[in-house]
Amino acid sequence: MKATASPGHGDFKRMRRFGDIMGSSFVRGVLLYGGETMVSFGPNLFAVPISSLCA
Repeated sequence: MKATASPGHGDFKRMRRFGDIMGSSFVRGVLLYGGETMVSFGPNLFAVPISSLCA
């Protein structure tokens, strides 16, 4: 687990690797962070604000 207010492409390194291993079984990768907007980091990879869980 890692806390950040501004995620970057490097934060998805292991998630991308997991997607490569899982192949078509990998549907979507979501990283929760302390920001305010949802950000796409590639096909099916998203940084989503933690606050959206309570909305």
